[in-house]
Amino acid sequence: MIATLGAIAWHRPEVIEGCVRPDEHGTYEVRLHETRYVPEQGRSEPTGRMVTLTVTPDLPMRDGRLDQGSTARDRAEILTQVTGEPAINRTFPKAMPEAGLAAESLLAAKFWHLLDDDKPILVGTRPRRPDEARLPHGLIDSHAYEVVAVTDVNMIQVRNPWNRRHPELMTPKQFRDNFRPYYTTLE
Repeated sequence: MIATLGAIAWHRPEVIEGCVRPDEHGTYEVRLHETRYVPEQGRSEPTGRMVTLTVTPDLPMRDGRLDQGSTARDRAEILTQVTGEPAINRTFPKAMPEAGLAAESLLAAKFWHLLDDDKPILVGTRPRRPDEARLPHGLIDSHAYEVVAVTDVNMIQVRNPWNRRHPELMTPKQFRDNFRPYYTTLE
């Protein structure tokens, strides 16, 4: 959840500011968009109704929902709940040999275009294999990250939602080798 909220805060801070309002009782009113998930499209979409929650300033960190991880479907749902926009899960692009395009080039180009359109990109690392002590590049296994940049030499930069232990830049091939083969973004 933190990765998704951080991605929204980075790309669309005004959305988060518009969702949370303090009230006179020392609590906060949080307004979220009700969503529905369309499995055959891998898409979360708003229903048009709002849900209003009252939240205290106390935030559970160990036993609460924030510490349980998320799936791509969860991340799409949170994106829609906060932004009110449809969110989608997409698989990494495949090679197009007839056009001379490698899958890695297509992935970097797709991410670059999404970031240029100010759309958050959320990804999850693969689990560690039994023969691995850890994942390469400083990655944490089975963990959500936000893609924050594609450099001019097609290196991909991700951000750890913990705001520490950020991984090294990766080539698109290194990225594909260490992340689950899909991403979540706004449609």
